[in-house]
Amino acid sequence: MNFVSEKELQAQGNSQEKEEEIDRRPLYNRLKEVRDKKQLEIDEERKLKNQFRGIDDGEADFLRQVDKVKEEVELKRRQEEIELLKEAKETPQIFDATEPSPSLMKPTKGERTKAVNKQASLISAGVRKRTHKSEGDGYEDSKGSASPEHPLKKSTFGIIGVLPGLVNYEDSSSDNDDSENSGSSDIEAELPSVIQATRLKQENGHGNHNRNVAREHYNAVPNKGVQERTNSRIFYLRNFNNWMKSMLIADFIERLRDEGSSSATVLDLCCGKGGDLLKWKIGNISSIVMTDVAEIALNHCRDRYTEMRDRFARDRQQPFEAHFIAADATQDSLREKYPDTTMHFDLVSCQFALHYSFSSEESARKILWNAADALRPGGYFIGAIPDASMIMQFLRKNNGHFQNEVCKISYVDKSENFAEHQPPLFGAQLNFELDEVVNCPEYLAYFPLLVRILEEFGMELVYYYNFPDAINYYLKKNEKNGLDLMKRMRALETFPALPNSNLIAVDPSEYEHAEEKLREKNIDDPTQKMGTLSKSEWEVVSMYSVFAFKKKQST
Repeated sequence: MNFVSEKELQAQGNSQEKEEEIDRRPLYNRLKEVRDKKQLEIDEERKLKNQFRGIDDGEADFLRQVDKVKEEVELKRRQEEIELLKEAKETPQIFDATEPSPSLMKPTKGERTKAVNKQASLISAGVRKRTHKSEGDGYEDSKGSASPEHPLKKSTFGIIGVLPGLVNYEDSSSDNDDSENSGSSDIEAELPSVIQATRLKQENGHGNHNRNVAREHYNAVPNKGVQERTNSRIFYLRNFNNWMKSMLIADFIERLRDEGSSSATVLDLCCGKGGDLLKWKIGNISSIVMTDVAEIALNHCRDRYTEMRDRFARDRQQPFEAHFIAADATQDSLREKYPDTTMHFDLVSCQFALHYSFSSEESARKILWNAADALRPGGYFIGAIPDASMIMQFLRKNNGHFQNEVCKISYVDKSENFAEHQPPLFGAQLNFELDEVVNCPEYLAYFPLLVRILEEFGMELVYYYNFPDAINYYLKKNEKNGLDLMKRMRALETFPALPNSNLIAVDPSEYEHAEEKLREKNIDDPTQKMGTLSKSEWEVVSMYSVFAFKKKQST
């Protein structure tokens, strides 16, 4: 029998105590540690397997449809090239053809030919499959000289012209191509007295009521699926407006980079559901503050950003930082709500929303002050806004009413002789319905008045373009990228319709401009296609403008 001494027993006990200290944790914790390690390994494997580039919302399905069409077109084109090479070997030929200068249909007789042609020619110089740049600015009048080309054969698919100029725009655009500073001068001397005359409506509280209506309306707008948006009568109009915002934002992101701000900081006023989030990502901004009065819409925006951020994180891309503020920029001082009350931004954007503030002088001044106050010296304020002058031209033709296939507008303040009616500078209310999507009070925003108010806040006008003129400007500045983006976003409808598809407008008269354009080019090949908008959509397009202001350097 072996005996163990007391010292040996004590030593063994101490050794066991040390071992117990190491494994003293409950079984649950030890198992959880093993499980977490295993989950970490699984997550790492998934990251390697599931790396992909995410796109915004329904754009994935949207782009898949575009890619499918592209594949079909490329297949047909390759087949044509093979046939062409065979023909060339057997019987060599030289085809000579002259193509008329890129322009669109002339207006009907009695209309202002020069002004219409200026707007109508916007992108006709560029939406062909292969563009032919002329010397100089590349944009000619409808009677310009023809440019010789030597096509091998008519291709199966090629966009050869765009956008109708069917509407009598009257004085919608100047004959002078230089419109960068249009609207900044010749403001009526009696502005202050007219402002004083509109304050009675403000004191009655109409502004607050209508802002609440707008808030409730946009909170109630449901999210629509890809198929539902595709079937909408204003599908191409929406895409076109989205293209316009993309070009405007890209223009000033580029300007900021040229000026030394490689990663801009942005304030998105009236951001809604965050429709521009992907544009900001493409612009490689560093951070953004997004604010809107509609809380539910802002929550959608926050969720949308979170989804986008997670997608890019899985792609190991660094997303921009975002903060969200539920506030009424026409009533509240936004600076008090910023993450840092001393911060200033490189860029402030307000898209298709600024005109709502013109229900009263107080609300208009407040949102414009918020925009100017947010900017650093040298920063830019950009946006899209209804063109009050153009809308009044449409309304005066039919005693305060306008209606086409996609849009219905009525002026609230009835007048016996609307043709001579002068709307107030604030509170000029419209009922605006766009394909049964938006039906809430809107207000005319007289742009020279907006310029004057912003000048008081240390801002200066950079440019102001009606949408048709803006197309001309952006494509003249960056034709290749603009046209590529226009095709990817399907900002124009293909005419005639592709096989197994229908035109978005039922009435054939909506495409008379496109038919005439094809006739002008003497194209009998039914496979030739044109990119266009229907007449009704084009009328709505002409009712909007883009603007840009710059904050003056402090003295």
